[in-house]
Amino acid sequence: MTAVISFFILQESLRTEQIIGGLIVIAGIYLVNQKNKAGKSNLKTVSDKTLSQ
Repeated sequence: MTAVISFFILQESLRTEQIIGGLIVIAGIYLVNQKNKAGKSNLKTVSDKTLSQ
């Protein structure tokens, strides 16, 4: 995020490594959030089934 801000405010150039690293971090955050969503929906269905029995 700091690199993007400095690009716009200070007109610094972004190196390829910074762009690739940022994309990897964003992809990791996305994957973790998707995994958490799937885990939470599975927990709800399991707890709903046990409560109804």
